[in-house]
Amino acid sequence: METQASYSSLMQAAKLGSLTSVEHKGFLTCLLIMHAMRSYEFMSMLVDMTNSEDVDKWEYFWLLKKTWSSQSFLARAVTVPAFSEWTLWRTSDHTFPLCDSPVMMDRDSLMAVLSPRLLLEINLNIRRPEQYWRVCDEVPGHVLAAFRRRSIANSFREIIFHDQAILEEWKSSDHARARIMALRDPSNLKTCIEEGASRIIFGLKGFDRLDNAGQFSTSLH
Repeated sequence: METQASYSSLMQAAKLGSLTSVEHKGFLTCLLIMHAMRSYEFMSMLVDMTNSEDVDKWEYFWLLKKTWSSQSFLARAVTVPAFSEWTLWRTSDHTFPLCDSPVMMDRDSLMAVLSPRLLLEINLNIRRPEQYWRVCDEVPGHVLAAFRRRSIANSFREIIFHDQAILEEWKSSDHARARIMALRDPSNLKTCIEEGASRIIFGLKGFDRLDNAGQFSTSLH
């Protein structure tokens, strides 16, 4: 993946703090979807499923590569994010710690850490033309709070950042303590993995916003 154009689009966005073209946005959208599919929770669930069906792990990775090569699959997965409202929250200092599943999906939005100084937020409820995105240099408190909650909820092993004090502050929060307790219990860990994987599968299928033909099926703002 790291030799493909989609990965270089991430590095370019991180360096510039913005996007350069619709093509750049398109490659980045594909990367977000593909990276979500190589996340800990998604791969753990599918490897367990294939093992239970006596499918060797190497066959799973072959199927994954084949899926990434499917234009129809990727088209369905990227359509809704590509035509939604993109906001690039940009800061002058390191602000965004990196959880181990940094493409954070839910029903109505997607967040992704592009660098410690650049956070992408996609509002799936607002439809925009593909050439639309905005860059904001001041991050509201409610966005930072939502980012922290979602980062903790999308962490399974670790969160990394340059500032230990900030990580300790996160670790002492109610959300983090509850998450740590859940991950320490094997049965709850399995549930957390399944819940995280289900959010990704929901996104891969079009975020419940496309019909069978891959067209928008709901009226968005």
